[in-house]
Amino acid sequence: MSHEGDSVDAPAAGGDLRQLLLRHRHGLDGHVRRLDADGFRAAIPTRDGGVVAVGYTYSFGAGDVDLFAVKTDALGDTLWTRTFGGPEPDYGYGVCETNEGVYVMAGYTMSAGGREDVYLVAVEADGDTLWTRTYGGAGLDEARSVCFTSDGCLVVAGQTESFGAGLADVYLLKMTVEGDTLWTRTFGGADSDWANAVCETADGCYGASGTTGSFNATRDAYLVKVTSAGGLVWQNRYGSSTLYREEYGVGVCALAGGGMAATAGGPTRTSSIPAS
Repeated sequence: MSHEGDSVDAPAAGGDLRQLLLRHRHGLDGHVRRLDADGFRAAIPTRDGGVVAVGYTYSFGAGDVDLFAVKTDALGDTLWTRTFGGPEPDYGYGVCETNEGVYVMAGYTMSAGGREDVYLVAVEADGDTLWTRTYGGAGLDEARSVCFTSDGCLVVAGQTESFGAGLADVYLLKMTVEGDTLWTRTFGGADSDWANAVCETADGCYGASGTTGSFNATRDAYLVKVTSAGGLVWQNRYGSSTLYREEYGVGVCALAGGGMAATAGGPTRTSSIPAS
């Protein structure tokens, strides 16, 4: 992989992020035509009062599409922009900040020699690259979210087609802040299951929100809670048994007492899956 941490020109007027929005047009044949397709998938407030946003860019970088990161100050003015990746597609989906002020970005890369691999990039406060790592196997593996934990580690959530029981499974990884793997886990059934978000709960466990197609006639929102060592505490699906009424888990946050609040699309109801 090459061209890690390339700088790109900041938007005009000191940081008009509107220039970084996704812009598409449709041809007469109905296909989407890419013009300057740049978009964000996640943004967090930083300890210094600014914002770090992570996503993708077709406008800059080494390949057709690269992981794109932008840091702004409290007023929204751009402090730095970076691209990460190689000649193949690379995307960013999540970002967190460590106690040391390091930003860790998570997504996937096709530039590391595999089909799709989990892709982590750690940068210093000024945007300089500390390290990059890839994780996964022979199949499609993606990270969609990353959080910094109270024990000074990282937890990543996404999906894997390389490991697990089904077509795709929820993929949880815990690693040190240097990117060294502590454990990996998969959750799901025989069909496709994936996670879009992860958080640490008040009792020191981790919760992942996503979608399952394995336990119902249709897709349901899916919550998984694990211990800090990766042991399953419980898993639940939330949705309707009516065919074609699908619910997708998209976000999760911690509540007092060890609970979680999750966001999902569609009407919901609760049904438990045995924790086995």
